[in-house]
Amino acid sequence: MYRVLIAAFTVIIVLVSSTPSFAGPVTEIYARIRTHTLENAPDIRSAKATLGQKQAGLYTSWTRWLPRADVQLSQSRIQDFSILTGGSLGSATPFTPTEVSLSRWALNINVPIYRRSVHAGLLQAYAEKSFFEENLNIKTSEVQWKLRSLFGAYLFQTYKFLSLGKSTEFAETSLKEAKLRFELGERTKVDVLRAEANLSSLVAKALSAEQESTAALTAMFEYAGLDRQDLKISSEDAFQDAINEFSNIEELFKILNQYIADGNIAGMGERIARLSPLYRNYLSNESLADSRARSATVQEWPELILQGSINKQAQTWGEAFSPDNRSRSISVVLSVPIFSGGSLFSTTKEQNRMNEVSRIKTDSDIMHLKSELEEDITRIMAMKKALQSHTLNLAKNEELVRLSQNSYRLGKTTLLELQAAQNDLLDAKVTLAETKINLSVLLRKFAWNLGVQTE
Repeated sequence: MYRVLIAAFTVIIVLVSSTPSFAGPVTEIYARIRTHTLENAPDIRSAKATLGQKQAGLYTSWTRWLPRADVQLSQSRIQDFSILTGGSLGSATPFTPTEVSLSRWALNINVPIYRRSVHAGLLQAYAEKSFFEENLNIKTSEVQWKLRSLFGAYLFQTYKFLSLGKSTEFAETSLKEAKLRFELGERTKVDVLRAEANLSSLVAKALSAEQESTAALTAMFEYAGLDRQDLKISSEDAFQDAINEFSNIEELFKILNQYIADGNIAGMGERIARLSPLYRNYLSNESLADSRARSATVQEWPELILQGSINKQAQTWGEAFSPDNRSRSISVVLSVPIFSGGSLFSTTKEQNRMNEVSRIKTDSDIMHLKSELEEDITRIMAMKKALQSHTLNLAKNEELVRLSQNSYRLGKTTLLELQAAQNDLLDAKVTLAETKINLSVLLRKFAWNLGVQTE
């Protein structure tokens, strides 16, 4: 069973997909996936569609300032007794109104010289467009660390699976040897049981790592907008080389060292305010919230509009459209709200409180961003030292396994000691790979928060 699991990964590096085809070094594969993600990721496509909607909404808001012309056509049949029943002719009823058929057309023009709701709607449309432009920029630029995080998680989990598979093969060999030596009287039953327990533990870990690898691949493809397929690697050593290549951070450290070495986020405030995608997003979100708050008071403002009308009514459509006797009017109308039950004070207070809430949220978000950057600097420095420590630890464990194998062949080391050394080596390899990938992702996220382009 264990060999079947390992055989599933014993092919060359290739991504089988019904969409694009990927093959080659891991950095080239990642670059192609990244290009596909920028074009097809659901988050990015959704952000583009939303921005397109807001751009159309901005044009719609501008049209609210333009004159509006409406044509009305009506055909009616009327017998009007109001002149008789209204009392203006006294009690006499000298005639009976004739039932007539009337055709009427009218052209009405309405021009808002100033209407607060239109003005506030236009300002909100600009704020929404700006906010969703920043949102699209975030969704696009965060690919440089988010996709790397997902791809790195897949690399790590699969490498862990392959490493466990290699250890499982050795554990199988050790179990067979322990059983043989037990039959020859050179080992006890305890040695056999320990070998079986070690093998069972490694198999369980391998199965868990396989599931985690599959889940990591699925998560990456869902984010990238790719169909679920398999990314397969030839061997543990080839995968280790792929991780080393993928998580290379030398050039990245050269770019970011000036910020990491300083460690003073307050001194980088100007840069963060100008270039950080999150910082700009917080400001545009505050601007959007303020523009929406204006809608609370739009009914309290005076309104000035220009109205015009041309119409004619006659008994036939031919007479109605004849050029003579057309009625027309033009007027400038100023509407000033005088009394609304005190809503002017309540809506103004409502708007001020909404503005206050948005400012508090923005200040809190910016403070959190700066705190996160400071914490990231501490984590980067700690992880860099841990990387050096894990590298030395791996070299020591490799040497320890080599010496333990020689001692075991000579009968100077027990099987339990050899297995412990091999398990320590496995842990050292997995920990080092995980640290490399995590540091690579953390550096890129730190760069993204600062507005530093890394890819």
